Amino acid sequence: MSATDPKGVIAAFMQALQEKDFAAWNDLVDAKVVAHFPYAPEFLPARFDGFDAFHGATKGLFDMVDTFAFLDIDIKATEDPEFFVTTARSEAKFLSGRDYANTYVFFDKVRDGKIIEHWEHFNPLAVIKVVEPA
Repeated sequence: MSATDPKGVIAAFMQALQEKDFAAWNDLVDAKVVAHFPYAPEFLPARFDGFDAFHGATKGLFDMVDTFAFLDIDIKATEDPEFFVTTARSEAKFLSGRDYANTYVFFDKVRDGKIIEHWEHFNPLAVIKVVEPA
């Protein structure tokens, strides 16, 4: 898998998240990306329009994270050559010392080597648990 084929783009995007390498997003995420988080807790936006909004919000969240890993990543192609379904789980440690774990289903559209649309489905209760005041 290379970083230019769609599966490679998605894998590189997930690796960049794990490594908090937000500079790598420039090569992986389109300027006009639309990112959807339909199950986000009320205090988080459910949609980001454009690279800057998506990048800024994600980086802001990861600024609170000490370590983060995606595990059991499975990227599946569909009949649409631009559309992919990925499942994964995560384990993380926040700077607050709290542990975080979640399961995900991602839907991504990749065109010309960049993610143009991203849907992220996850358990919002796990997010609430790790960010709520102790």
